Amino acid sequence: MAAAFALLALKAVSFWLLTPDFCMLMIIIRQARPDEIEALIPVLLQAEQSEGALRWGLKHLVDAVYRADENGGLVGAATMQWRGDPCEVMELAVAPERHGQGIGRAIIVWLLGEARRRGKAVVLVGTANSSIGNIAFYQKIGFRMDHVRKDYFRYYREPHYENEIQIRDMLVFRYELIDERAETVI
Repeated sequence: MAAAFALLALKAVSFWLLTPDFCMLMIIIRQARPDEIEALIPVLLQAEQSEGALRWGLKHLVDAVYRADENGGLVGAATMQWRGDPCEVMELAVAPERHGQGIGRAIIVWLLGEARRRGKAVVLVGTANSSIGNIAFYQKIGFRMDHVRKDYFRYYREPHYENEIQIRDMLVFRYELIDERAETVI
């Protein structure tokens, strides 16, 4: 286990972020150890509102869980499905009080770098049809709309709403790691 933790520590990366109020933050992003995943659930529930669905996904769909820390405190988390190509960001969440500080962008940049290291050509990410902020966020950082998973959120027993829009479909965005026209890695 110590050797595995040492390997995980080597994959950690630090990002310096300048916040809108001109504060410098050092964010460390790394793969979470199995004994840390339970502590990430409250943050990850921002990305998947159903705790049952989140726990099921962690057990059956997710290949790796990542955490972002500042000064030893959790500020964000993400989960990935690496098997196959394209790979997919399953959840991305930032602590509510830390929104707008570049933490989500830093996590995505790190995940795109990890995808390149793993030899992936494409990264997918999905968000609810009602998640207006997420739809804008992913496009601002270079993802493009790819397809719609209709009725994806049918597992919600009662209708859920966000921005006064019923959550029904998942909009899937795609990030090409290889620019096919120039045949170079972005």
